[in-house]
Amino acid sequence: MRLTGSPVLLKRMEAGQQGMTEMRCGTLVYQTNGGKALLDRSDEVPQVIVTRYPRKTRRTREPTRIVSQAIDYASAEAAVDHLAKVTAHGNGHAEFPLDPEAGDDHPM
Repeated sequence: MRLTGSPVLLKRMEAGQQGMTEMRCGTLVYQTNGGKALLDRSDEVPQVIVTRYPRKTRRTREPTRIVSQAIDYASAEAAVDHLAKVTAHGNGHAEFPLDPEAGDDHPM
């Protein structure tokens, strides 16, 4: 399946309301029989942005964000070792908030 937009916007609620993932890209190619996806940029959408919002009960409510020119995704079911794989291609950055340990307000 191939979707093209300005942008393509996908939202996915995780099982048990554990969080929500939002994906913005220029083109999405999804292999329905393999659980794999390619999120790519376009002239109108120069970056792929994947944002995961944590469940509301988490202590740290900051989202995790990956920004890149293209992202390959393989679901856990599609991978040989049963771990989901995300590979970012090209220029970009990632933001990974840290949850402090109990009693520690400064995790780093």
